[in-house]
Amino acid sequence: KNLPNVKVLRAANVNAYEIVNHDRLLLAKDAIPVLEERLG
Repeated sequence: KNLPNVKVLRAANVNAYEIVNHDRLLLAKDAIPVLEERLG
């Protein structure tokens, strides 16, 4: 919340645009299977 230029999203709410529109991603380990399921 207090970091400039940081966007925090739940894995269940992420779309492909959010991923490709950022230079860096920081993911929780348990978010990876959720993203794989959502995004193929």
